[in-house]
This record gives sequence, structure tokens and C-alpha cells, in this order.
Amino acid sequence: MLEVIDLKKENSTVEYALAIVEIEIERAIFSGTKVIKVLHGYGSHGKGGAILLNLRKALSIWKRQGKIKDFFGGDRWNMSDHTALEILKSDKTIYNDEDFNKFNPGITIIVVNVMNYLRPEDIINIDYEGLIVSTIGGMWGISLIQSIQIPSIYKWGAEKGRIQMFILLFILVAVVIGI
Repeated sequence: MLEVIDLKKENSTVEYALAIVEIEIERAIFSGTKVIKVLHGYGSHGKGGAILLNLRKALSIWKRQGKIKDFFGGDRWNMSDHTALEILKSDKTIYNDEDFNKFNPGITIIVVNVMNYLRPEDIINIDYEGLIVSTIGGMWGISLIQSIQIPSIYKWGAEKGRIQMFILLFILVAVVIGI
């Protein structure tokens, strides 16, 4: 799906235009919109307007920050551009865009980093009963180790106590496993 932001209608300042684009990028991230087309015009002097130049600067910063995947000018929005073709493959409805293959320098295409929502098949089902049983078992095991280790160390000293504890744990594991 291609979202269009028409900044030419707004006749806005650079700051206002950048704020609108940033808000729409945030909205697109969460709504699943993959591509945004910004209509900003090319400027009245034919060298690129203030909105165009400042928008491209802001987009390069947002790209480095990971807010967007990529962006490019309308002169690359055609069948011969690799990025444009990748966008077209991901969403065939974009091919009907009126500016596609027009080499229009008065637009900018933004490729958005879409938020990946969890699908039902991606959700991990947790066996809470098993989790509780294993947690209680682990706590019981730690308590058992402490109850063996502390008296053994007290009675036979640190080294002998550790050996005694190792032997008792080995016997306990052997009984549990059934050796």
C-alpha cells in the first residue's frame, strides 16, 4: 500500500512539512504501510526547494537511526531502478501510481521499516504448570544442597565438606535417574 503526503497543498513551512512527514512515518511503521510518497514540488527556481532539500537531509538522518529503510527521489521511481522494482514486487498495487515511470523530481519515495506484529502462529504457548513444578523442584534441590553442604563443611572443614557434598549429590542423582 502506498501512502501519499501532499505537502504542496499545505503551502507549509519547512518545519511543519518535516513534522508532518515524521508523524506519517511513525503512523506507517505501526499500520503496516510499506511505502510513502511525499509530494513536495521541485522549487520555484528549478534547483530544488527548501522542503525538498531539508526533507532529504532529515530522511538521511532517519535512515541512519533506523526509522526508515530507504528513500530516493522521484527520478528513480521507475522500472529501471532496482529499489523501485523491489517495492513493486512487494506490493503490486503500487504499479498503478500516477508518478511511477514519470521521472518526477518533485516527489520523494520513503521505504518504511514496518513493525512486525506477532501472528498467532508465532506465539509461544507456555506450560505454566510445568514451569511451576520445575521451579519448585529447582528450589527444593538448592535447599537440599545447602542443607547437606553447610553441616558437612562445619563438621569436616571446607575441603572434606565439599567432597562429602559431591558424593551425596552423586548418590542422589543416581537414585533419581534410576541407575
